[in-house]
Amino acid sequence: MKLYFFIYVCVFSLSYGFSQSIYHKGVLTILADSLHKEGEYEKALVLRNQAIKTQINASKDYQNYLKAKYFHTNLQMD
Repeated sequence: MKLYFFIYVCVFSLSYGFSQSIYHKGVLTILADSLHKEGEYEKALVLRNQAIKTQINASKDYQNYLKAKYFHTNLQMD
């Protein structure tokens, strides 16, 4: 009985871990997301721009993710 419970917990833990996003958002991105949600697009753009500049050593995929977030916020201003 204990073995089945242990196996269940292990499988659940692994599936939960793999279901998470591959990107670990930085503080600037989280703050920008909050501002975007509140309609503060200009302030969010400043933070998104800072996030792009600080992640120059990040993977190309993550840099593209940050740029997509920037352009999405920029489009909301129009």
